[in-house]
Amino acid sequence: MDDIILQKIVLSALLHDIGKVYQRTGQQLPEEYIRGNRDIYQRFINGHYTHKHVLYTAKFIEDFKDYIPSLFLQEEKAEYSLINLSAKHHKPETPWEWIIHQADRLSSGFERRNLDEEIKFEKGETSANISLLTIFEDLSLNDTWKEDKLENYRFAYKLDVLSPENIFPVERTNGLATQEKYYEIWLSFIESFKEISILKERPDIWLEALNTLMLKYFLFIPSATVGSGTTYSFVKILSDISLYDHSYFTASLGSTLYLYHKNTDSLTEQSIKKLDESKFLFIEGNFYGIQKFIFASGGETRKWAAKILRGRSFMVSMYSELVADYIMRQLGLPFVNLLYSAAGKFLIIAPNLTKIKEKLRDIENEINNWLYQYYYGETSIGLTYIEAKPEDFLKEDRYSQLLKRLGKKSEEKKYQKFDLFQFGGAIEDYLSSFSGFGVCKLCGKRPAKRNEIFERENEKEEIPVCLICRDQKRIGEALVKNKFILIYEIENKETNTGFVNTVPILNKYYAKFEDKSSLCKRELANKNLVTIWDIALPASSDEERKAIFAKKFINAYVPLVVSNDSKIPLSFEELANLSLKKKNGTTTGIEALGVIKADVDNLGSIFLKGLRPSKRTFTRYLALSRMLNLFFAFYLPYLCQTKFKNIYNVFCGGDDLFVVGPWEESYNFILEVRQKFEKYVCCNKDVTLSAGYLLTKPNIPVIELAERTEFLLSQAKKAGRNRLFIFKTDIVWDNIPTLEQWKIKLISLCDEDTEILTKSFLYKLNDIIEMVAKEKKLISTATSRSIKGISLNNLKCLLWRSLLYYFTVRNFDKKRRLDKEIRQKELENFLREIKDALENYGEAFRLPLWQILYSTRRAKDDAR
Repeated sequence: MDDIILQKIVLSALLHDIGKVYQRTGQQLPEEYIRGNRDIYQRFINGHYTHKHVLYTAKFIEDFKDYIPSLFLQEEKAEYSLINLSAKHHKPETPWEWIIHQADRLSSGFERRNLDEEIKFEKGETSANISLLTIFEDLSLNDTWKEDKLENYRFAYKLDVLSPENIFPVERTNGLATQEKYYEIWLSFIESFKEISILKERPDIWLEALNTLMLKYFLFIPSATVGSGTTYSFVKILSDISLYDHSYFTASLGSTLYLYHKNTDSLTEQSIKKLDESKFLFIEGNFYGIQKFIFASGGETRKWAAKILRGRSFMVSMYSELVADYIMRQLGLPFVNLLYSAAGKFLIIAPNLTKIKEKLRDIENEINNWLYQYYYGETSIGLTYIEAKPEDFLKEDRYSQLLKRLGKKSEEKKYQKFDLFQFGGAIEDYLSSFSGFGVCKLCGKRPAKRNEIFERENEKEEIPVCLICRDQKRIGEALVKNKFILIYEIENKETNTGFVNTVPILNKYYAKFEDKSSLCKRELANKNLVTIWDIALPASSDEERKAIFAKKFINAYVPLVVSNDSKIPLSFEELANLSLKKKNGTTTGIEALGVIKADVDNLGSIFLKGLRPSKRTFTRYLALSRMLNLFFAFYLPYLCQTKFKNIYNVFCGGDDLFVVGPWEESYNFILEVRQKFEKYVCCNKDVTLSAGYLLTKPNIPVIELAERTEFLLSQAKKAGRNRLFIFKTDIVWDNIPTLEQWKIKLISLCDEDTEILTKSFLYKLNDIIEMVAKEKKLISTATSRSIKGISLNNLKCLLWRSLLYYFTVRNFDKKRRLDKEIRQKELENFLREIKDALENYGEAFRLPLWQILYSTRRAKDDAR
C-alpha cells in the first residue's frame, strides 16, 4: 500500500454515495453546516443547489474520521483530501476529483438515463420510500420486455440487511422501504463501522472489512432514486442497481483510471474526460480441470471420499481467490479491482499498460509451473484479457460487444492451456520422487510422503498419502470446526506454526484456521499476514453475527457426526444408510445415495442479451453475477443447515451445484431448490434451472458419480432445459407436483389396512410404463417411415391399455366388501385417471412409482 493517493481514491469511491443513506434517514444537517459547505460540494443550477447527499457524505467523514485508519488521512492536501475526493464527485476541480467523478459516471452507465416517463413523487413520499427493483424480473431471451414503467414491476427487495431470507424479492407494496428502516440500518452500520476500527493498524484488512459491511448493509438500498425532470423539479428513478454494487464498481473504475493516467503522465482533466481511449484491461482467469481436481481417484478415494471432497472443493475456491489476489498484488492493484470470483473463474479490471500485459504472461507461466509441479498438467490456469474504452460503458451496443470479445478470448484459451514446448513430454524426475511409501492411496498419482490417520465409524486407519492430499484432508477437517481462515505469505516456513497446508500455495501462501475472532485479532501485528477471511456458514437474520473481517462465500455445508468429542463428516455409506426406515422391528427402503448436479440454463445468453438494450451496463452484469452466486454459495448452504441436514455440498457457487445425500432427501432437496430459485428470479420463465439426479449405491468411485451425474444433466439440457432428468427420463418441473399427487394416491391405495391395490400391481404397472415408452417411440418412428417396416413383435407395446385394464381389474379392491356398483364405479374412475396419466406423462410416471417401490422395499437385513 505504498501509493497513499491510490488508497484514498479507493476509499473515497466506496464512500462517495454514503451520504444517500444518511440523507434518507430523515436526519437534518445543521443549517450552519449547509451554508458553510454547499458552495464547496454542491452544484448550483437554475437557482438551487443540487445533489444534497454530498453534504451528508462530507459530514459522515468529518464525524467519523477518528475510526478511519490514519493512512487514508495522510498527505491531506486540498487537491486529494479524503473528504474532497468523497464529496466533490458532482463538482470536481482537481484531476483526482475528476477521477472519482468519471468513475461514478461510468459505473452508472445508463442507470441515470432519461426515463420512458417521468414519475412524480406522491404527496408525502420521499426518496426513502423507493424500493430496489430486481434485475431478474426484467430479463428476457426473446425480446419481450415489459414497458419500463413502475406499475409493470411486481417485485422489489425489502429494505434490510443481507441475510439468507432477505435475498428473495417480495411483492412490491408500500412500506418495503421507509425512513424509519433507513435510520435503523444507518445506526447498525455506524455501530459496525466503529467496531472494525480495531483493524486500523492494518488498513488493507480494514478496507476489506469495510467492503463487507457495505455489502451487508447497502445491498438492498437503491443507488439512485431521484433524477432531474423536464416537467417536475425532481422525478423518481426506477433503480435495480444497489448502492453497494454501484459503489464497488466506482471504486474499481476509480483505481484503474488513476493508475492508467498516473503511469501515462496524463493526470489532467482533459485526458481523464477522454472517452475513446483504451484505458482498461479486463483480465479473465479460468481454472481448467476442476472436475479432475475435485474427483481425482486412487485406491482409497471412494472409502474416504467424504473426508477429502470438502477439502478439495474448498481448495478450488481458495486457489481461485489466492491466484486473483496474487495477480493483483503483482500488478499493484487494490482488492476492488477483483470484479467477480466464483466457481473457479474470476474477472479483474486493470489499467491498459504494456508492462501489465507483459507481466501477465510471466505470472501465468509462474502459476502453471506450480500447478504442473503438483498436478501434472491435469489442472491449469488460463489468463486472457481484452482492452476497453470508457465509452464502452456508456453506449448500448458496446456491452454486448465487450462480452462477446471476452467470451471469444476465453474459448480460444481452452485449447491453449499449456505451452507444449515447456510442459510437453514426460514429467522430469517423476519416478525418482517416490520413496518407500509408494504411490498416494487417495489420488493415485503423486508420491506418498507420509502416513496419515483417517477415522470413520470408530475406525482408524493409517494411509500413505502425498502432501497435497494430506493438505486437502486437513483443510476438510478444519473447515467443519472453524469460522475464519488466515492467509500468510512466507518464503521459508518455520516449524510448528499451525499452518494447515504443508505445500505452500503458489510457493508463497500458507493458511491457518481459527474459530474465534479474538484469536484472529492477535495476528494483526504479524508482518507475514496477508488477509483474514470470515468463511462461516450464513446465519439467519435472527442469528446475525457481527461482521468484523472480510466475508468470503466459499465454504459449504457438510453433514457431521460427533465422534470422541470431535465433529467429522458423515461418510457416504452413513448417508446412504440414513435412507433406511425402521418401523415395528422392520427395516424398509434401499441403502442408496441421491447425487445431483444442477445449473442455470442459457446463462451465456442471459448475460449477453437478457437485459433490455437500455439496461445493458457492466454494473448490471456484475450485479447479476453477484446475485446468482449469492443464491448458490450463500443461500443453499443455509438451506442445508436449517432444513436438509444430510445433504453434502460438494460445491455450490456461481450458477451451479453438486450435492450428495440420502436418496429421498436429495430428491426433496432439489425440488425445494427449484421452487426457491423460481421465487428468487420472480418466476421469470427465461431464467430456469436444469438438474440431473442419479440414484446409486455408495460404493461407486467418486469420479464415476461425477461423470454419470454430469451426463444426466446434459440429458436434461438436451431434452429442452428447465427440467429434471431422473429415473431414465426427463421431467418438466411443472409436471412434478401432479406426479407427487399420484405418489400420495398410490400409497393410499396400497395401504395395508384397505389394500385397494396390491404391491404386485405396482410391479406390473412398472412393466406397463415400459410399454408406454416403447409406444411413444414407435409412433414417432412410424411418422418417418412406412409401418410395413415394423415387426409384429414391436407392436406388442400397443397392448398396454388392455393389460392395464386386465391387471387393474384383477388386483383392485379385493379386501373391502363394497357394493358391486360402488366398486365398479371406483374401478372405472381409477382406470380412466391412470390411463390418462400414463398417456400424458409416459415414462415420467416412474417418478411416483419408483419412489414407492424403493422406499417400501423390505431391506435385506432387518437386524441392522
